[in-house]
Amino acid sequence: MANITCETVKDLLPLYLDDVLSTDSRKLAEEHLESCPECREYFNRLKASDIASRQKKAANDKTVIKKIRKKIQGAPRRLQYWGWHGVYSIMPPSDSSPFHMKAAAYS
Repeated sequence: MANITCETVKDLLPLYLDDVLSTDSRKLAEEHLESCPECREYFNRLKASDIASRQKKAANDKTVIKKIRKKIQGAPRRLQYWGWHGVYSIMPPSDSSPFHMKAAAYS
């Protein structure tokens, strides 16, 4: 086993969790974790907090996706077609459209 300090291993552990270490660095970290109870305990705490933060992020992502889907479902549909000038979009009038509001103001 190569002589590696606890501080160096603690710097490598987040990269170890993200699985981005080289094979040699990964092997060094694993060997050190087997022989050092202090670093092993640090790694277990780091892994637990990493799992919790990933679960929280996943829950937030699901909430954001639900909000986006709700907005998309409530949005007015556009009808697009090709004309000789390009693509035209036709939106059905709604109560909140500026044209509807201007027409109501002049009525």
